[in-house]
Amino acid sequence: MAIKTIQREGRFHFYAGLSTDTKPVYTTVPVGSYFWEDDTDDLYRCGTTGWVKVQQDIRLLAGERQEGSATGADHLAVAEEWAVKAIAYNGTLEARTVYDGPCLVRGIEVTTAMSAHASQLEDDGTSRYPIPASRAVGIYTFPGATIFETDCVWDPGSLSAGAILVWYRPLDTRVTWAY
Repeated sequence: MAIKTIQREGRFHFYAGLSTDTKPVYTTVPVGSYFWEDDTDDLYRCGTTGWVKVQQDIRLLAGERQEGSATGADHLAVAEEWAVKAIAYNGTLEARTVYDGPCLVRGIEVTTAMSAHASQLEDDGTSRYPIPASRAVGIYTFPGATIFETDCVWDPGSLSAGAILVWYRPLDTRVTWAY
């Protein structure tokens, strides 16, 4: 199969071909161009040093379930499917870990009112979502899903009361993502 230029969009180009085809010389195409291997479903992006595979299975970008997934917990679904983790302020670190890997968090529900101390959702020890002191019982959705790159842990700080539900979705570690 000969390489086809699918579309030229201003600063970058889209190419398609087979894995046996020679990709265009990276110095002759704009940085940010893409090459799709039709027979392997691999996608490559042209950088300043050559072509780099950005996705092993392009179907994951479309949000399809992975083979063998029964619960949907191991994929980024197309639908608004979110796992829920219930956490109490006095739980162990393991119990307060929402997800030990990259994930999206959509919001929280306070199920037991917070005491007069602030708490936070952390990503690898860095605050990603502060929860104000004395937060009342209720649902608090984020304006959009928040990416936690390493893990998601609730740090209750000095709380003496409080419990939350966290809505999250694990991210497939094989997917290269940026924000």
